[in-house]
Amino acid sequence: MRQLHPLPKATVFEQVVQRLRSIIESGQIAPGERLPSEREFAESLGVNRSSVREALRVLEAAGLVDIQHGRGVFVRDSDDGLDILLLPLAGGEVPAELLPDLFEARSILESTLARLAAERGASDVTGLEAALTELEEAISHGEAPIGVDRAFHLEIARLARNRVLQALVKTTYALTEKRFDDFFAAGDRARRSLVQHRQIVEHIRAGDAVGAEEAMAAHMQDTARAWLRYIKDQQ
Repeated sequence: MRQLHPLPKATVFEQVVQRLRSIIESGQIAPGERLPSEREFAESLGVNRSSVREALRVLEAAGLVDIQHGRGVFVRDSDDGLDILLLPLAGGEVPAELLPDLFEARSILESTLARLAAERGASDVTGLEAALTELEEAISHGEAPIGVDRAFHLEIARLARNRVLQALVKTTYALTEKRFDDFFAAGDRARRSLVQHRQIVEHIRAGDAVGAEEAMAAHMQDTARAWLRYIKDQQ
């Protein structure tokens, strides 16, 4: 195996994950083939073996490798058990062809959460109102409000009072978060989101479960269409 440049010590673990993932995804090692040993990777990357070992565990959790004790670590086929929900652990991005499925899943999930938020959290919309104010201020200053958008969706999940669904929102949002700054800065996307967010909050505040669910579904579908157009234009 050729010698690789040593990694900076400040972010050793993250760097190891990224480097190993890039080696796998570039096809340098084909599906079914065994990776070099922990010792070889450690020497080539200039890190200790424990960092390599932990990075491989993350890649296994993400479905990129198969650790077979006594035999070694093998690259998995991309169609063989790749768990999309665990891609953020390995710093990965969702393949473009799966983005429609991901947005559909987010629409189903977050529409349900909006309905539950209206049923269970109508009296506690202070956090949502604060997110609306922050979004409006960010837009007025010409800023890309990705952090505020994320906070808004996570606050709805919190109001739904279901910790498992809340965790799923965090994960699915993370999968669509890359490049969202530029997306929100393009055209009138942020202002459209602000209008749609206000409609969702109005329904939640009123305890209108059906209205909240429908408003969130419309918001997610509109965002998905705009996002997919944006991605296509960038290619």
